[in-house]
Amino acid sequence: MVRLLKQADALAGAGLAWHDHCRAAKKRARKIQFTRGRPNRVLLYHELIGITHATLAYLRQATAPNWPWRPTHSSNSGRPRSVTIGR
Repeated sequence: MVRLLKQADALAGAGLAWHDHCRAAKKRARKIQFTRGRPNRVLLYHELIGITHATLAYLRQATAPNWPWRPTHSSNSGRPRSVTIGR
């Protein structure tokens, strides 16, 4: 998801506001892996899910149809044109 956000940010210039939460997600995943006891892991899973939801919100913002950097019409055909972000 972060790779896609970086590509979208490159397309948008400085117009996309987002933060890279990879480090925080990696820390939570490691804590989950090495934590004993289900109650402690459940809390860490909730934190990890929250981080994931934040990143998904950034992606939804980047793919919103009202963004100015996203082309809506092709110059020669008048039909809507899609933008592919990624490989």
